[in-house]
Amino acid sequence: MTAAEAGETHPRAGDRSVGALLFAAMCAAYLTTAGGSLATSDAVVTYDVTRQMVEHHTVALSADLVGNDAYRGADGRFYSPFGILQALWNIPFYLAGRVGYSALPAHTINEELATKAAVALGNSVTAALVVWLVWRLAGLTTSNARVALAAALAAGFGTSLWPYSKFGFNVPLSALLVTAVVYFSLGAIRTGRGRAAWLAGTMCGFALLTRHEFAMLACSSVAAIGWYRRRDALRAVSLWALGAVPGFLVWASYNATRYGSPFETGYLKDQTLGMGGSLLGGLWGQMASPGASVFLYAPAMLLASVAVVAIRRREPALASLVGGATLLFALFYAQLDSWAGGRSYGPRYLVPFMPLMCVPLAAWFGDGRRTLRALAVAVCVLSGLVQLPGVLVDFAKVRVEFARAANVTYETRLHAWSTSPLALNLSASVEAVPRVARHMMGGDPKPAVIRGDAGQARDFSQQFAFSLDFWWIYLFYLGVVPAWMSLVMGATLGLAAFGLWVAAWRRATALSPLSAASRARVS
Repeated sequence: MTAAEAGETHPRAGDRSVGALLFAAMCAAYLTTAGGSLATSDAVVTYDVTRQMVEHHTVALSADLVGNDAYRGADGRFYSPFGILQALWNIPFYLAGRVGYSALPAHTINEELATKAAVALGNSVTAALVVWLVWRLAGLTTSNARVALAAALAAGFGTSLWPYSKFGFNVPLSALLVTAVVYFSLGAIRTGRGRAAWLAGTMCGFALLTRHEFAMLACSSVAAIGWYRRRDALRAVSLWALGAVPGFLVWASYNATRYGSPFETGYLKDQTLGMGGSLLGGLWGQMASPGASVFLYAPAMLLASVAVVAIRRREPALASLVGGATLLFALFYAQLDSWAGGRSYGPRYLVPFMPLMCVPLAAWFGDGRRTLRALAVAVCVLSGLVQLPGVLVDFAKVRVEFARAANVTYETRLHAWSTSPLALNLSASVEAVPRVARHMMGGDPKPAVIRGDAGQARDFSQQFAFSLDFWWIYLFYLGVVPAWMSLVMGATLGLAAFGLWVAAWRRATALSPLSAASRARVS
């Protein structure tokens, strides 16, 4: 996805170096905090599809991993309810895991654990791509390169993208495609270039292959392109459709292969989703509940919501695309009985839209007063701190441990602060930090870990519920590396991320502010 494909040109060649530094910094940062395990059923199911495609050349699951007869296919076998793209995206990381396993000393870990870790780490790279694309999109809205970089930083560390970069969910890939749809749609609107409209449709097709409900992205993309390019709307929308059709055909074929109908995704037979539930109840849950409030789990979204409204006259197309898509999906998810996204950390369904919502911040604060920017920095720093409990410990493991000790339903946990995911993770983090420090410093003996065989791999990660959720710490507990080497590995990646961020910021500072003529060429 190049600048020219989006319908704009970089004002200075140096911008590309900022983007390269940003992507490298985010890769290093996310890899530093990655967990390297798949502890959720959704992640295990998607991994199983990847493995089945590579090892057995089929998209059928190896067993009834979902535990729901709604996903029994027309041939009697069980299939994943999720889109195919995440499983395809995982393939190079799966193969890298096999190569890595072959290079490990014998009996260190089994091959399944190695490939699962590689697939989990793959989401770190995907999340870094999301941040890079937010920076690209923010660069279309402001003449201040540092503000665009700050918006990317807010998306990367001030939203729930950070915790979800550690999970095996398709959230990072979904966020990448949502942002890409807006990026290319905006390019088509601003320049009228057919390639940008075609790419906007192509990204919508890919999005459909990730989440079935992302078909609704077509509504906001086509409506915005058609409205703002009224003089050549037929041409633009036709090119958009040309890009979207291949994805739709693959989606229909995948459905037919699984369930015998091009429009049957499995969800239509699943009663657990609860389509047509209380819209007001779902909206309250998304906005204000202790378990899934978007403003509690990402305070930057409160400021971003104001920014969308504030830029509607200066950047009407951007405001329409960002605000329209986010509102449409918030309403759709709110009417589900499972509006929080079952067994999730915060508002999982809305996380793919959080990085995109940070783009209006760049447009709003690009020419804003210093006090307004100071407020934005304070809120984004607070939002980053809120992410730490979700980064330090794995909520999937914490939830299982809590469920074993307390007889509290999932719905109850969503409506009570003391049992909410944020509170549980905060408590677990406070206990885990000194515990792990004592283990690594030799103050307490480290717990025994059963490495197990491939048949035990799914439950393997639960053994580490006591630990901080970092892959380099897990290597210490597995006995693969000594404590000092584990710390060196983590510190090296962290320092590399910090150094790359400093270099990116300095380069952006040298470019800011861009000249009015340069910005005119971008717009």
